[in-house]
Amino acid sequence: MKKYRVLFFFLIITLIFTALYGCENAYKLSFSAEEYTVISGIEFVPEVNIKPKDTTYELTTSNITIAKVKDKTTIITLREGVVDITVTSGKKSATSKLYVSNDVEYDSNNVKFADTVNINFVITNYELAKLTTENYGMPMTIVKGGYAIFSSEPYLKGYIVHHWYIDRACSVKFDANMEINENMILYSYLEERETAYTVVNGLIAGLTYDNLAHSVLDLPETALDGSPIAGIADNAFYGDAQISIVNIPYSYKTIGDSAFAGCKNLTEINFTGGDSELEVIGINAFGVQTNDKDEEISSCEKLAIMELPDTVYEIGAFAFYKCSSLAFDDISPKVSVIKQYAFAHTKINNINFTNVTEILEGAFLNCPDLSIVSNTHNVTRCYKYAFDNSAIYKNAKSNYRTTVPQDDALAVFYADTIVIGVDEDFGYMYGTGDIVLKEECTLIADRAFYGANLKEITLYLTTQKANNILNDGSYNFLGAELMNISDGTNIVVPEDKITAYKTQYPNYKNIFCYSTIINVTDPTKVNYGSHEVFVFE
Repeated sequence: MKKYRVLFFFLIITLIFTALYGCENAYKLSFSAEEYTVISGIEFVPEVNIKPKDTTYELTTSNITIAKVKDKTTIITLREGVVDITVTSGKKSATSKLYVSNDVEYDSNNVKFADTVNINFVITNYELAKLTTENYGMPMTIVKGGYAIFSSEPYLKGYIVHHWYIDRACSVKFDANMEINENMILYSYLEERETAYTVVNGLIAGLTYDNLAHSVLDLPETALDGSPIAGIADNAFYGDAQISIVNIPYSYKTIGDSAFAGCKNLTEINFTGGDSELEVIGINAFGVQTNDKDEEISSCEKLAIMELPDTVYEIGAFAFYKCSSLAFDDISPKVSVIKQYAFAHTKINNINFTNVTEILEGAFLNCPDLSIVSNTHNVTRCYKYAFDNSAIYKNAKSNYRTTVPQDDALAVFYADTIVIGVDEDFGYMYGTGDIVLKEECTLIADRAFYGANLKEITLYLTTQKANNILNDGSYNFLGAELMNISDGTNIVVPEDKITAYKTQYPNYKNIFCYSTIINVTDPTKVNYGSHEVFVFE
C-alpha cells in the first residue's frame, strides 16, 4: 500500500510540473494571418494561434520607428511603412508582415487610437528672415512613445537653418532616436546664405535666393562646376526693384530679352575684368515691365551709368526704352540696324551712323539730348517717328518758327542727310508749302511729310542725288506713307524721269508731275507774266 502511495504522489507532482511547464512553452504557435494591413496611430493586437491556449508569448517588430510593442502583446503603429512582426514563446516563434498604410479603410468604432503628443518648432532669430512669428511650420503630431521623423536640416529659402535643438540656446541637439512621450518644443536658428545664381544652359537665369537683399549683383564668370557662363538669360532679373548696381564679367556675350526690364532702382551697369566682349543686347533688355493688360508698370529710369561696348553688333527693339537718365555717347560701330524704339526716351547724343543701313520705327523718339548725328549717307531706310521730338527735331522746328518771315528752307527738318520731318503747319499757316531739298539729301524718312495740316505741299524731287538713286535702283529715296495723298499734294520730278518715278513708287503715281513755265506776254491779259504749271501724265 505504501508503494502505491508513493507512485500516486509522484504522478501528481509530474502532472503539476507538466501543467506549469506547458504555460511557458508552446508546442504550436502561429499568427492568424500571413500579413496584416492597418492604419498608423492605433493600438493593434494581432490574433495569435497558440497551444496550450494559455501559454504566454511576446511580440517584437523589425522596425520600432514604424511599429513598436506595448505590454508585450499590443502593437502601436507609428507611421506608414512595412515591418515584420514576430511572436515568440519559449523556443517557438512565428513571423508575419505588417503593412501600415493610411490609405486603407477602417471602422473607427472598432479601432483604438493611440495617445498622441505634439512637437512645436521655433526659429529663435526669426526676425532675420523678416518672419512675423517665431513658429516654424505646423506642429507635428506623433504617437506617444514614437519618434520624430523629419529632416535634421529644415529648409527656409535663402537661409541655413541649423538643425533642431531641445533648448532655446540651441546648445543641445535633438536626438532622432529619442522616444517622444510628452509635448515638446524644438528650436533652431538662421544664418543667411551667400548670394547665389541659377545657371541654365550656360546663362545666368536669376538669383537662387531672390528673397535675400541683393542691391549689388557681382555676377560670376563661371558656374559652380567651373564651366564658363556666356551671359544673362531672358527675364533673369525682370522687374526686380532691389537691384541698383550690376557688375558683369567682361567675358559675357549676351544680355537676354527683358533681362533687367523694369528694374526701377537700377542705376549702374559695369563691365569688369577687362574689355567687354558683349555682342548682343536683347529685346527690351533694359526696357519696361508691364502687367497682364500690357500696361507699363516700371522702367529703368534711374540707369545713368553704362558704357555701350564696341563689340556689340545687335541691340534689340526697346532695348533701352525709357532709360531716361542714360546718356550714351554714340553707338557701337558694329551695329548696322537700329531696332524699333531701341533708344527712345534716352539721353543718347552725338551718333556716328557710318555703318548703319536701317533706322527702324521710333528708334530715337523723344531723345532730348540728341542734337548731333553724322555720316547718315549709308542709311537706306528710315522708318516713321525715328527722330520725332528729339533735340534735332525740336531745334529745327524752333529755328523755323523764329525766322520772320519764315524761311522755307528751314521748314524741312534733317538728321544730317536724312529728311525726318517738316513743320506740321507748313503751307497751312506758315510758308509756301514748297519743299526744295538740299542737294546732299540722301533719303526721306517714312511719313516725313505726313500730318493733318500737310495737304497743300509740293515736293520738288529734282536733286542730282535723288535722280542718281532712282537710276541705280540701290534703294528707295522716298519713304513709305510719305504724305497725305490729296488734291494739292504734288511731287515734282524731271520731265524725263516721270515714268521711272511712277514705276518705282506706284503709291504716289497720281501726284507725280513735272514743272514747266508758261509766259503770257500780252500785258493786257489778266495772267500776264511767267507762271509755273504742273503737268501730270
